[in-house]
Amino acid sequence: MSIELLRILLMLMIVTLHYLGHGGLLDAVLPGGGRYVFVWTLETFSYMGVNGFVLISGYYLAGSDFKIKKLIALLVQIVSTSAAIYLIFAAAGLAPLTKGHLFGAFFPVITGKYWFATSYIALYCLVPFLNMVVKTATKQQMQILVVLLSAMFCSWNAFFPPLTIMSTNGGYNVVWMVCLYFFAAYLRLYWDRRISPCWYLAGAVLCCVFVAWKKCTGSGAFLSYVSVPITLASILLFLFFRGITIENRAVSRVISFVSPLTFGVYLISDNIWVRGVLYTRILRTSLYFDSAKILFIIPASVLAIFAAAMLLERIRALLLQPLTGSAAFQRFCDRVAGLKFLRGGASGQSGGTA
Repeated sequence: MSIELLRILLMLMIVTLHYLGHGGLLDAVLPGGGRYVFVWTLETFSYMGVNGFVLISGYYLAGSDFKIKKLIALLVQIVSTSAAIYLIFAAAGLAPLTKGHLFGAFFPVITGKYWFATSYIALYCLVPFLNMVVKTATKQQMQILVVLLSAMFCSWNAFFPPLTIMSTNGGYNVVWMVCLYFFAAYLRLYWDRRISPCWYLAGAVLCCVFVAWKKCTGSGAFLSYVSVPITLASILLFLFFRGITIENRAVSRVISFVSPLTFGVYLISDNIWVRGVLYTRILRTSLYFDSAKILFIIPASVLAIFAAAMLLERIRALLLQPLTGSAAFQRFCDRVAGLKFLRGGASGQSGGTA
């Protein structure tokens, strides 16, 4: 349950990233002031959101079986959210009705309307093959793999000039997700150090404070998903939540309700048409660029966005429940899973994805 709580926290971080970026605050605050320090410190801590989300997925997927129904359900969720938002906005005159936009709305994965969703779907398709490595490699081989991936795609840019052939596009692609997947798989299988969770949390905070300090003193070199301190902070935060337990039943019920809605929060709040209205017409973030009130407005706005998107995602899920919960949908998933090339891939495993 603690990992599900982390999932919620990570999505709040991701919404914060979008609020600060799409809302224009990062470009508006001037260096040297207290608002600058506050905004960029918040931005730095929120950078753990994306990495942490992938780490959670890798942690669970590395110990479960690949399910084609889960992949299809993800695609249905992405497409239904994208298409519904576009059609509503087009009907309201908030989006132009064109063939190109219509195609993008109904095929958001292949057109890259959501970079994270497209990369995540690609990662999910690779899971059966990634798990072949996870299940057959020895502990020493996994350690070598983790070190190599860290050196090539994480540590390299910290010590050497960036190389195009070694680029992960700052973490905005499936290559970095594969690295995080193997990091999480190693943590699941072999990391059993008896350390107080508080030390993990302290380490994560120190890493982020270091990156924020560097940024506020003129260097943004470490402010990247693939930087060593941000990656380490993401892993340490994950280990902290893995090491704690939540015993309160009421809190557990709330977490169980909210956690499955988090991916939908991302799909709704970061939709290109929603962004265009949310930050300029509803929240009107430009009015508060020079106000001390941003100390309170930012967290309040992030919580409001999260709550509203969560409600909309819940409504979407309920409306599609007759479809996704139907026997016909299950038969379709079973038929796809029964395709010869998919059966061949699954039979080669002794278990290994989700």
